[in-house]
Amino acid sequence: MGILLDPKIRDNVLLPIFVVVVLTSMIRSSLMILFKNDPKVDVKEVKTQSMLGRCKMLRAASHFLTEKAFKCRKAYFVKKDVGVLVKSVPKAKDPMEALSAGSDPMAAMGMMKGQMVFMVSQGLLAYWVSHLFSGFLVAKTPFPLTFQFKGMLQRGVEVTALEPGYVSSLCWYMFVMMSSHSLIGLVQSFFTKSDVEAEDPMMAMMGSMGGAPMMPGGGPDPAKVYKTEQDNLEMILHEFVLENACRARGRRRELQRSEANYIHLEDVVLSEPLEEAHLLQLGPALESLSIDGMGVIPTDTQHAFVTAMSSKQGIRRIYDIKGVAPDRRKPLSLLCSDLSMASQYCDMTAIPRRWFQAMKSCLPGPYTFILRASPAVPRVVLEHKAHAKVWKRREVGIRVPNNSIVWQLVEDLSEPLLASSAPARAVEIWEQEKSKLDFVVGAEAIDGFDDLERVSTVLDLTMEEPVLRRQGAGDISVFEDVIEAAVFQ
Repeated sequence: MGILLDPKIRDNVLLPIFVVVVLTSMIRSSLMILFKNDPKVDVKEVKTQSMLGRCKMLRAASHFLTEKAFKCRKAYFVKKDVGVLVKSVPKAKDPMEALSAGSDPMAAMGMMKGQMVFMVSQGLLAYWVSHLFSGFLVAKTPFPLTFQFKGMLQRGVEVTALEPGYVSSLCWYMFVMMSSHSLIGLVQSFFTKSDVEAEDPMMAMMGSMGGAPMMPGGGPDPAKVYKTEQDNLEMILHEFVLENACRARGRRRELQRSEANYIHLEDVVLSEPLEEAHLLQLGPALESLSIDGMGVIPTDTQHAFVTAMSSKQGIRRIYDIKGVAPDRRKPLSLLCSDLSMASQYCDMTAIPRRWFQAMKSCLPGPYTFILRASPAVPRVVLEHKAHAKVWKRREVGIRVPNNSIVWQLVEDLSEPLLASSAPARAVEIWEQEKSKLDFVVGAEAIDGFDDLERVSTVLDLTMEEPVLRRQGAGDISVFEDVIEAAVFQ
């Protein structure tokens, strides 16, 4: 037997029952919080638990303390005759004495108040639903059910031929009452802090029907607990995990206090990998770069002030040593070992393929290509408070010099170098700026260039057509042959 439910039943029966039951449950939950009695606090027991908690925290985080700090804290807890775990062991409670004292009557009174509020509110709601809405069918399940569900879904409606999928008003009231806990908790979370004991009145009532209460005076023996914690602290093998970090910090300070290292490489073929002896000579420079150092190295054009890309301190030192005012600072170029590394820090997909082929044919070489920066480039490299509007397009200059010293330092450092030109020879820079540098690398290169006027060719590839920003040592014709439509300004 199928029937059609009147839409007025939804407006006058279904929704009113839902709203009234939810609001009543919220009011009941608030009343139970008001009627709840705060349990008495045993000060000695709180001190004991706090002491044990501090011991556990010391054991868990001991490796972050220096050896001296750990020994001091350990002695405070376990030192013979004076340690708090030795001299302040609480006495165990006498079970018979605790049993004779009985439980706190106020706790039972609070439970009775909560149950009374629940029973009265549920009784009034049940009477209201049965008196005003008895005999109504308010909903129908969207799937078929067997006849065993009729007794569960159609209380108060005794029609034998009625399909079991229809829900009566009384059953709808029961469904809302039993399943509205999550909705009530969500609404209350916007107005009050969570109260675990009063979140669910149904659970509060059912909790009183659970197992027997714990006998007074139960729990572990405090003396045994203290002894166990004392043994655990005694057995710890302390190891300070930040020891290496402290050593590195000390090494950094020592390096900053010492004079700069002048590294002179002889008979270097810059277009080929360095020899083993040259690699050993570059060790101090690499160590300095790894700890925010700044120095001078040769490139395939002029010498350059360099620092690690991630070094904020090194970037500031480059600007300071060149005397660049804050309002005139521009982004530094990235020195990469090859085009593959450069593609990690700039958006190669933003340029046409023929432009990329032109870059590939030019590198390594004395070229600087201005490209869109990728998210891998640190923000400090691209932005400065004096040039926020100018640099907001996130452009970066990419260089892949034909210089094995640059290749080796970049590969060992695992990140590009930030560079700015140094228009002087290595020896001159060493004599003039020794106190401001951490290292200077000079080289007698067989295939190198010692021309102070030699600069890189700068090509801007962020426009619709390539733009020549500066004519330098790089041959423009190579780029023009690959890109016939290029515009040079």
